[in-house]
Amino acid sequence: MNHSVMNPFASRMPALDLGAQVLIGFNPHAGAKDPRKLNRIEQLRSALHDHGLEAELKSDREELAELAIEAHRQGRLRALVAAGGDGTAADLANRIEPDLPMALLPLGTENLLA
Repeated sequence: MNHSVMNPFASRMPALDLGAQVLIGFNPHAGAKDPRKLNRIEQLRSALHDHGLEAELKSDREELAELAIEAHRQGRLRALVAAGGDGTAADLANRIEPDLPMALLPLGTENLLA
């Protein structure tokens, strides 16, 4: 008896060609008083590297958004990570294209969204 579960959507789902680049945008002021926040960013970068992904840190949000959009258009971007609080997440989300993959690493004070 075959106990495997078939995915009824598998034949209709397009194959994903995911890039290997992850851009991490962080607010250098958010972690200035708490070195654990910078440590969490480094842990993320190390984990991504261990999984064969290139992770690059940027604090300039305008430059980061431009790099992310270009890498996404070229098929090199796996994700943009907003490492910070609600303000960092909102600012980056408003600078990128709607179909660009974005993740959150909550490092803010309140983290109502992040």
